[in-house]
Amino acid sequence: MGLLGKKKFGVVGLAIVTAAAVAWSTGCSANPQSVSQPDTQIQTNIPNTENLKEESLESEAETDSDGAVTEDVPVGETYFFEREDKISTMFYDLQIDGVTFTDAVGDVIAESGHAFMVLDVAITPCGDELIFNMYAQEFLMVCFTGDSVGQDYEKLYPLKEGIDGEQLEEVWLATVGEEIKGKLVYDIPKDALRTVLLVYDSYTTGDSNETVFGDGYMMTIPEENWSRETK
Repeated sequence: MGLLGKKKFGVVGLAIVTAAAVAWSTGCSANPQSVSQPDTQIQTNIPNTENLKEESLESEAETDSDGAVTEDVPVGETYFFEREDKISTMFYDLQIDGVTFTDAVGDVIAESGHAFMVLDVAITPCGDELIFNMYAQEFLMVCFTGDSVGQDYEKLYPLKEGIDGEQLEEVWLATVGEEIKGKLVYDIPKDALRTVLLVYDSYTTGDSNETVFGDGYMMTIPEENWSRETK
C-alpha cells in the first residue's frame, strides 16, 4: 500500500530481473514467492520493444526522466504469482480475469508467426494518494524466445488503444477503491517459450521529487485460452 508522503511515479519504472530469476518453474505453489534482488538494475524510461541479449540483463543502468544515465538502483523483493492469483502492489490490485490468444482483434490481423494475447484485467487502485495517473505501459510483458528460457527475450508493451473497444486507455485517472476493467492487447511471437507479466512499484518522495523503486511482481501467462469464470 502507499505510504504518506509518497506519490506514484508518472510512469512506473519496470525492471528485467536476471534470467535465472525469471525462469522459475510453472509448477510452483499458488502462493507468491519472493527472491531478493539486491543487485538488479532498473530502467525507468519506456523504450520501444526490442530484442535484448541475456548479458544485457545485468548491465542495464537507470535512466532518469531526462534521459540521463545514473547509477544502479537497489530494489526490493521480486514476487512470483500464478495466473489465478491477485497481485497487490503499492498502488493497486491487479487481477487477470481472462486470457485469449487470437490471430485477429477487431479488424487487425496478426503478422505471420505472431498472435495477439488479450488479457482481461481488473485493476483497483489503493493507497494514500486518492487520485493519480495510471498508464497501460506500466504492464510489461517479457517474452522469452530462443532455444531455452533465459536466452533471448523481448520486452513487449500493450498495443495502443483503438484495436478493441474495451482496451484500457493509454493513460487514465485512477481513483482509490474504484475498480476499472478492460483489456490489454500484446503482439506475441508464436514461438515464445514463456511470457511473463511484470509490474513494479515506483514512486517519488518528498520535495526533492526523488524516484524510489520497490518490489517487483511477476506472473507467467500460460499459452492457452483461459477464463476465471470457467476455471
